[in-house]
Amino acid sequence: MINSKGSFSAMKSMNTALVLNKIREHGSVSRATVAKETGLTAATVTNITAALIKCGIVIEADTGLSTGGRKPILLSLNTEKYRICSAYISPNTVEFVVANFNADILSYSRMELIGGERMSACADYIEKNFKVYFDGSDEVPVGIGVALHGIVDSDGGRLVFAPNLDWNNVEVRAMLEKRLGIPVFIDNDVRMMTIGEMWYGVAKNIPDFVYVYVGDGIGGAIVINGELYRGFESGAGEIGHCTVDPDGELCSCGNRGCVQTLASDGAMIRHMKTLLGTESSVLNKKSDCGAIADAYIEHGDPIAAKVLKTEAKYLGIAVANVINMFNPMMVVVDSDTKNFGRAIMPLLMREAEGRKMKHIESKCKVRYSYLGGKAVIKGGVAMVLKNMFDNPSAYFTDNE
Repeated sequence: MINSKGSFSAMKSMNTALVLNKIREHGSVSRATVAKETGLTAATVTNITAALIKCGIVIEADTGLSTGGRKPILLSLNTEKYRICSAYISPNTVEFVVANFNADILSYSRMELIGGERMSACADYIEKNFKVYFDGSDEVPVGIGVALHGIVDSDGGRLVFAPNLDWNNVEVRAMLEKRLGIPVFIDNDVRMMTIGEMWYGVAKNIPDFVYVYVGDGIGGAIVINGELYRGFESGAGEIGHCTVDPDGELCSCGNRGCVQTLASDGAMIRHMKTLLGTESSVLNKKSDCGAIADAYIEHGDPIAAKVLKTEAKYLGIAVANVINMFNPMMVVVDSDTKNFGRAIMPLLMREAEGRKMKHIESKCKVRYSYLGGKAVIKGGVAMVLKNMFDNPSAYFTDNE
């Protein structure tokens, strides 16, 4: 809980959230612009920003251009005092960062998982780095967003099942809140990446979009009216398990011919190995997906071209199905593979364009993420900020 001299008891959380989000969107903005764009009265904006300035979450940063009278004083989020933590527990690593309100990363640490570790070992690592950063510091941590591999009960703060780690029913929130003493928010890693795109990436200010992540599997998430759509049992967005070949390869989910059996990282590598021969002087059995992308971009390698053409075909089918089903404003494609976007996007967009419904004349944009591997970490920051903006009374106490 952040101590504050400002009173939030009489302030409507929704109005405060409107003001904070408008300041965040602009970076720096005048009170008049906030009032105009939110529909709040000038007096309401003045009262809210006065309280936010008192507690140090907002500062008067600069002066803007005059439109005839005095130059307006611009407001921005305070990036100097408060800090947000974010962590990602993947099947192979634990990453921990400390960031400011702009999601600028101030500290980064990473630990490799060698296999067999329990959640307690990951919590130990996060706690150690948390204390190294904040012990003796005047900076104030307000919360941590934690992305997890597997099935996650975000409301209950529980990791239900992480198949690649063999973890079941782990009370992640309770474990970390006890150690760190700050609010903890958890979610599935792909959904956390989607939140990162929504706040800081190519989908910023796009209220309706679908996120598609290509890695060891293929994950997805759906955003409607600026909110994650989770589905009846939090299973929405499993794009990787849409069937594209009913007689295809057996998938880990038990079905055959899922998109991820044909277009995941593993599928690309398997396809490459079946084609290896005298045609390629660049690729070999140890080549990874990054090498395939580089071989195509830099050398026009014929095997890489065949692999990527097949990859684009099945990803394009998936993207076209998403466009036809949800009619989103944007589909964001992402991968941690270096140069994957440069190699695949022209092929993928051509495939998707040829398969989407013509009479709809969809203006949906298909874009590749520019956040790289930072989407998941920035998503953790955004998750904390969103909760803080939506529930200011839970963070700012009234000491008057």
